[in-house]
Amino acid sequence: KLEYTGALRVLKVIMNYEYLWMNLRVKGGAYGCMSSFSRTGDGCLVSYRDPNLEATNQVYEGIPDYLRSFSIDERDMTKYVIGTMSDVDTPLTPSLRGARNLSAYLSGVTDEMVQKEREQILDVTQEDIKALADIVQAVLDTRALCVIGNDQQIRAQESMFGEEPLPLILRKRELNGREYTEEIGLCYVDWTSQCGKVHSDEPLDWTENCNYL
Repeated sequence: KLEYTGALRVLKVIMNYEYLWMNLRVKGGAYGCMSSFSRTGDGCLVSYRDPNLEATNQVYEGIPDYLRSFSIDERDMTKYVIGTMSDVDTPLTPSLRGARNLSAYLSGVTDEMVQKEREQILDVTQEDIKALADIVQAVLDTRALCVIGNDQQIRAQESMFGEEPLPLILRKRELNGREYTEEIGLCYVDWTSQCGKVHSDEPLDWTENCNYL
């Protein structure tokens, strides 16, 4: 059984500012990248404005091996812990504090769970990070894949999507009192897994503004 640990918060910092940053943004030319591993068991690896598809997916697939051989000096490890705690201890307004507490209450997150997470972050070791390879592998094994982007680029690498058709996303717009349909690009979502997530550079109302064809 894979259990949530505060070390996943440290892993997020390592992914976002080291592994994914170097491989997707610096080397791959993507505008941005991110990752998330939540207490509820959800996990995601994301790039945006990314000129690569298959190469980016290979970077994701390489994370477990990267973690199994993870080795850094104590100074860098401390840097990652400090970066993680700066997010954990972000100053909150009364409104944000209330929203956080309400979310914790509805999610069943107790003060004891929060304190345990903090201790796991502060006491994290390289061995703890290496042990997260199985959790990342479990996320990858869901095979949940979603791409929104240039139709020519997606079709050029559609072999990585299997035999599913590639739906075209259209968005309805209004200009000078006339309604017209604007082509955004192609979207591919692999629904063979339990879930799929969509990332776009701008919010899209899937129920009103977009149609699948």
